[in-house]
Amino acid sequence: MFKQFVFFDDNNELNDTGVLLYVDALRLNREKELPGELTTHILHSSSDRKRVLEYYEFVKDDDIQELMPHPYFDHIN
Repeated sequence: MFKQFVFFDDNNELNDTGVLLYVDALRLNREKELPGELTTHILHSSSDRKRVLEYYEFVKDDDIQELMPHPYFDHIN
C-alpha cells in the first residue's frame, strides 16, 4: 500500500506522483478509489486542482490501455 508522503512534497502540495495518480483516476473513472488524502487535498487546493485538470486535458484522449494493469488501482489490498 502507498503511504501519504508518496503523493506530497515537503510543502504538502501534490508532487508529480500525486498528480499522475489523480489524472489516471480521472481517465479510468476510478476517482472513488483514490486515497482520501488526495481527494480532500484537491477539494481544498485550487493550484493542485488546476495542475491535475491541465494535465488531464493534455492526456485525456490518449489510449487508456497504456494504464493497464495500473500499478495503484490494480494492486489495492
